[in-house]
Amino acid sequence: MYIPLRQSGVSDPDILYASYKLVYGQEILGSDLEKDQILCEFRKRRKLDRIEIHINDHCNLSCANCSMFAGLVDGEVNADFERTKKALLRLKEIYYHICEIDLIGGEPLLNQQLGEYCTLLRQLFPDAYIFIVSNGILVPQMDKKLIGIIQKMIFTLV
Repeated sequence: MYIPLRQSGVSDPDILYASYKLVYGQEILGSDLEKDQILCEFRKRRKLDRIEIHINDHCNLSCANCSMFAGLVDGEVNADFERTKKALLRLKEIYYHICEIDLIGGEPLLNQQLGEYCTLLRQLFPDAYIFIVSNGILVPQMDKKLIGIIQKMIFTLV
């Protein structure tokens, strides 16, 4: 929404960010009211409520109602880890905290670098709630090393 407002001639001080609490009347995971501003200039906010990181396009299912169109993807299509890492490092320079981070796909469990994503995210955002959004079918076949990384990093699989 920021870019269309700027393109329409609205100045930065007039574009405000409202906290999750102000908009929805409740706390979001990981909220720190001591540091959080209820209302501030959009460009001056230093905390994000939530982000999604799309780590692959392919899936082990072909659900007709898939909002990610993962069933239409032929072969393995993974995000570039180094490019994503570079973007996350830049994000860390801008925001002191991200409350919730969702790793999504297709099926994120099919990405062979999932453990690296988990480790990187926990290092960069130690207080974030991090979720791996999965259909769950591949959980029984998960590599023990990946399970260990997820357990060690205190991630949640949903």
